[in-house]
Amino acid sequence: MSGTEAFREVDSRPERMNPSHWSMFLLVSWLLCASTVSADIPGDEISTAPSVESNRFSRTVKALGESNGEGTREFAVDALIALAEIYYAESDLARYELDGESPPDSATLTAKLSGWSLVMSAYAEQLLTLSAAIEQGATASIVDLGQRALSLKIDDQLVMISHPRPAQQARLEQQILAQYCRRRDCKALTAEQETSLVPIPVSAAPLAQEWAFTTNGPVCRAGPLRLQFSQGAQLGSAKALCAQLSAEIASLRLELQWQQRHGVAIDYDALEIAGATQTPDHTVSLNSAGDSVLLPLPLLFSSEGLLIPVAQWLRMSLDADAAQPQPELRLGAAQYGWDS
Repeated sequence: MSGTEAFREVDSRPERMNPSHWSMFLLVSWLLCASTVSADIPGDEISTAPSVESNRFSRTVKALGESNGEGTREFAVDALIALAEIYYAESDLARYELDGESPPDSATLTAKLSGWSLVMSAYAEQLLTLSAAIEQGATASIVDLGQRALSLKIDDQLVMISHPRPAQQARLEQQILAQYCRRRDCKALTAEQETSLVPIPVSAAPLAQEWAFTTNGPVCRAGPLRLQFSQGAQLGSAKALCAQLSAEIASLRLELQWQQRHGVAIDYDALEIAGATQTPDHTVSLNSAGDSVLLPLPLLFSSEGLLIPVAQWLRMSLDADAAQPQPELRLGAAQYGWDS
């Protein structure tokens, strides 16, 4: 989905702002100046100097900035749409707080939330207008503003691609990168060297389960996973849990395999999984450079301590010779509270 079709119309917006909203409007407008700035701000085309430590997103941006071709235009459209979606979500969240079961108990807070929702929605529409302008022929290029976030120049207007919640910036960048690379082969832009010609599947195949019933309890075998349950475990629940866990591990392994193919250095000791509101995906941080992937990993995220043995297994599995069988990953269900 692309362009303005990706978003719904915002209903019941007043044509003129209520005077009580002006203070919030002025504050948010000032904040947005950090994202949309005039063309007079100093900035050159993206620097070609290599950074000391760069992630896949920054390498993609650098390569596109050097070319400024059709790929740059498509990237700019994807970035603007992704950012617009986030600002629409911020607007919807404010409206939800206004209209929810526990609405604000003061007129001041009501005015602030209403003003925030209105301005977030208006800015999202500005971003979609710019993306539509690119699709209709406006020029688009990538601009280097030093340590600040990625900036795009659309004709004579600069836009900073910056998440309103700084902690979610990596998630935004990964969303942009994933959308762009679904339509274009990004390997030529980001791979530092070709390390393997072994084909990588697009998605993880479902893993068949084999069960063994031992004196210690049933054991589920699904691909490399060996999951030991205690005696008395509910077999139906155990089968569902084994299927979910093996699918999450297989999806994560496949995604890391793709990241390595694109030149991403994975620090297995620093892998972290974080959740986010309004989306089933989790953000998996891969290294200190800021590389991350987005995957739905509810079990890996919610099971304390589980990522440690899984990360160790991922290291052995991905570093092993492709011709060799994968090492086994042995886990005990009781350790993570899955037997109850």
